[in-house]
Amino acid sequence: MISNEHFLLLGKSSTDACSVREDHRIVGHLVGCLPRLPRQNISLGLPLQLLKEEAALLIQRGLAKVITDDSSLPLPNQEEVEKFVEKREDLYNDQRSSRREERKQVVLKHASKVLEGKKGKKRKELKKREEKGEHVTAEEWKAIDAMELDVDAMLNHNLQRENSFIQIHTATPELHRRREDIEFEWSFPATNADKLRCAAFSELWCRGFFLTSAGKFGGDFLVYPGDPCRFHSKYIAVCLPEDQKFTNLDMTSIARLGTAVKKLLILVDEMLKYGMYTSEKQTPLVPLPGSIQKWNHSSHSY
Repeated sequence: MISNEHFLLLGKSSTDACSVREDHRIVGHLVGCLPRLPRQNISLGLPLQLLKEEAALLIQRGLAKVITDDSSLPLPNQEEVEKFVEKREDLYNDQRSSRREERKQVVLKHASKVLEGKKGKKRKELKKREEKGEHVTAEEWKAIDAMELDVDAMLNHNLQRENSFIQIHTATPELHRRREDIEFEWSFPATNADKLRCAAFSELWCRGFFLTSAGKFGGDFLVYPGDPCRFHSKYIAVCLPEDQKFTNLDMTSIARLGTAVKKLLILVDEMLKYGMYTSEKQTPLVPLPGSIQKWNHSSHSY
């Protein structure tokens, strides 16, 4: 399922995000924070945000459908609220018991040191009283030597609720609450430029490539011979809509861009005729690795 508003992949579990990458070569971009490292943005987690072209490919091949977020998850009823509060209370009580047991083990392990520390503190108090001229009896000194460690008293420190952990689910435990998915009539691609980008994405994907956005490189798609985690991109795909003027100066600029980033350029026009350019040299399209499929225009119609 793909959320219409932000093109987020909404699966039943985190394995769905792995499946679209490993089985269908759809990379996407992780945009969520990690439950254990929420205050950083270097390593991100679910949900997985897709390019519009990635979403269109999955939908066209029947691997996903677009739904609207409106009212897809109803408000909880009183019974569900009570169940939630009960689970939260059980979690808090489990933490209290676990913390008490851990503290008990620490206290017993260092009992002798703790007891000596308490005796030393009492002796210092008696010495200060003597320095002030107060009378300290022998019974008070003997009472210090007879002190014992009260373990139960040391374990009476309760865990404050604001200091307790709250469980964050990586997969929703309430899938049964979701209403029947409301499918959304998706209008993408609508323009000729969008149709060209979708057709180019689908063609390169059929040739066994992984594709990601190439906005930082001045193109439309970065084309990888394998998973981007293991390979560098070899090509930059640039789509040329029919209504966009393309001069010799534009060709020179794009060719120099390809030379600067050390990648081959794939220029795609409305007829999906491919050509590769590096600097000022034009070379024919090299057979691409992976399972090469014969391109059928009907399979790329939008």
